[in-house]
Amino acid sequence: MSDNRPPPWVSADWDSVEPVRVPRVPRVIRFAEDIEDGAHGEQIEVVVIGPYGGYRDSEIRFVPSEKQGVVLPWADARHLLDYEYSDGFGEAECHAITAWTPTRVLMVREYDGSTQVKSVPRNPVDHCPGMV
Repeated sequence: MSDNRPPPWVSADWDSVEPVRVPRVPRVIRFAEDIEDGAHGEQIEVVVIGPYGGYRDSEIRFVPSEKQGVVLPWADARHLLDYEYSDGFGEAECHAITAWTPTRVLMVREYDGSTQVKSVPRNPVDHCPGMV
């Protein structure tokens, strides 16, 4: 290859190369840990737990009705949300939540089969908004 030609398996016409889309691989992770990761290192102060979104194992991931829709300290609520779930395609296999850190508000986002914990600023601050 001393003549600086690309190897035969490399296309010389880069403009004709179509990008390859790699689908997001779903992960099986613990929901409480995913919430904590979504806090980006901040301490979660409180959380409100909503209904379970999935159709499987809802009795295993049962949260008593008196613990739903009310503000709970994270220390008291974490064990209720400490279960495995898939963040991949299909219904959200987790509870809806709203959680607060000193500077962020976290919530579950489900779109096009992908489930993620997202956050927005807790108070008005200069920032670049994204799609939630």
